[in-house]
Amino acid sequence: MADDKQYWTYELQKPMLGKFAGKTVGIRPSWVRRCQRYAGATGLNIRSVYRFINNGLIDRSTEGFNDEGLDGELSQAQKWVLMYLFLQVGVPEYIQDPAVDEELPNLVNAEPEPESKGVVGQVTGTAVAAANAVTAPVKSLTDMVTGKKNQETKEEQDGE
Repeated sequence: MADDKQYWTYELQKPMLGKFAGKTVGIRPSWVRRCQRYAGATGLNIRSVYRFINNGLIDRSTEGFNDEGLDGELSQAQKWVLMYLFLQVGVPEYIQDPAVDEELPNLVNAEPEPESKGVVGQVTGTAVAAANAVTAPVKSLTDMVTGKKNQETKEEQDGE
């Protein structure tokens, strides 16, 4: 078998320097091809493909995949990346059904909202704060020129 090694980051990116780029997950393209071949032979059942990957690329009940799989075990990260690479090719045409695929069933029990904003929320909040800091002097100058600030102050005094 050819030396078919590829490395993927934990963020599912393919680094240009392979495993020398830092922490990576090793994958063989032949594993992905074997999964694709297995899926075609078993009718593209996602549960079967998951079991096939989880069992070390072997399925004792399917002809052509019942002899030998891997000579060792896949790590959990390798299983994850392998499933990602298998699914990356898209939905096969013969299982597509737009009439059904576009339906959106609701969750029976609502999923709770995340408690923390996370990185995206923090970046967005920081960007809004920066925008407000930059536009505050412009707004103050505009208010001073148009007299808007004076009108608000006078209305507050009248309301008391």
